[in-house]
Amino acid sequence: DIPLEGEKIIYFGKLYYVYIIHFILLFGLSFAILANKYIKEKNLLTKEQIKYLFLGTSISSTIGMLTNLILPWLGFFTLNWLGNIMTIFLVTFILYAILKYELFDIKIVAVEVFIIFIFINLFIDIFFVSSVSELIIKTLIIISVVFLSYLIIKSVYKDIQDRKQIEKLATDLKEANTQLKKMDKQKSEFVSIASHQLRAPIASLKGYSSMIMEGSYGPVSADVMKVAERLFQSSQSLSVIVDDFLNLSRIERGKIDFSFEKGNLREILEQALNEIKPSAENKKIKIIEEILDKNYIIKMDSGKIKQAISNILDNSLKYTEKGSVEIKLSKTDDGKALLMIRDTGIGLPKKEIPELFKKFSRLDNANNANIKGTGLGLFLAKTIIEAHHGKIWAESEGRGKGSTFFIELKLI
Repeated sequence: DIPLEGEKIIYFGKLYYVYIIHFILLFGLSFAILANKYIKEKNLLTKEQIKYLFLGTSISSTIGMLTNLILPWLGFFTLNWLGNIMTIFLVTFILYAILKYELFDIKIVAVEVFIIFIFINLFIDIFFVSSVSELIIKTLIIISVVFLSYLIIKSVYKDIQDRKQIEKLATDLKEANTQLKKMDKQKSEFVSIASHQLRAPIASLKGYSSMIMEGSYGPVSADVMKVAERLFQSSQSLSVIVDDFLNLSRIERGKIDFSFEKGNLREILEQALNEIKPSAENKKIKIIEEILDKNYIIKMDSGKIKQAISNILDNSLKYTEKGSVEIKLSKTDDGKALLMIRDTGIGLPKKEIPELFKKFSRLDNANNANIKGTGLGLFLAKTIIEAHHGKIWAESEGRGKGSTFFIELKLI
């Protein structure tokens, strides 16, 4: 070595270029692996860790290779000192990643450093013992410390792994929840479009079958009349189902609108009753009506109120195999209209009544009775009535003892 401007000249062998190529290839491959992992990584925290690790190593190693490998090979030794200083970039970026983005799990590193410090002190202390017994005791202490240190590090590592697993599960749950919301929105939009498209043909079926029953096309045979009645009943049931799904999609999207106007609740009830009477006659269920007053004026969306009442009437008729459905409309002492619909159907277990008005709710005895339904009718009825600042509830004495539904709306 010959001093030159405070630096030393290094003499290289003939195969030094192989060492440079080897060194550059190793670092290049390492950077490529880091870059590839950064591109593919989905976790934002890990992505930031990789970024700062890449920046720290690439800056320090690139400048270090230039000043300590390549330039000296070309005869330029003045910047030899710079390569060592470039480790500041490595330390700075990695330290930032540790503090900001939890690189290397600083908790484990701190515990390990502390344990190593204790171990070194205990190990050095062995060389200053004054007797064999003291040596044995201190050796046992070191063994105990090593064992306890292992347990501590294992416990800390497990805690960190558990935390990472919980964080991963939370992230996965968040992504799944976002995806579910997206799918739910798409489902609501599909149901809305499908319901709109189904309403027109169902209305046509209902209208034409009604005209046949009324004799608008002249006298028809008993068989044709029977088919027309079944067609009318089926289209009526299907119309209720389609309306339920359409309104459900509107509720879920927050786009259900109400047009409140003064109207007579009695007229709405009579319209709903006229629509279910053919089905009641077909099942031989007696309809008992008791409307005590002529006028029940309330502020309402007539179409929505009719749907709510129709859903309850349809529900009572559906779950009643024999007997009757009684409808009573009256006024309360505190100025409200009270609609009561009582049936002699399969009844309601008391424990299931609180679940009755929930979305897609189906009672156990409904499944046993092989009764088909969407589980939306009462949910939508409750939503509509509550939007009118009214009350809706159900009562029953149990299985096989029928059910009674009440709707209470404020009169004006």
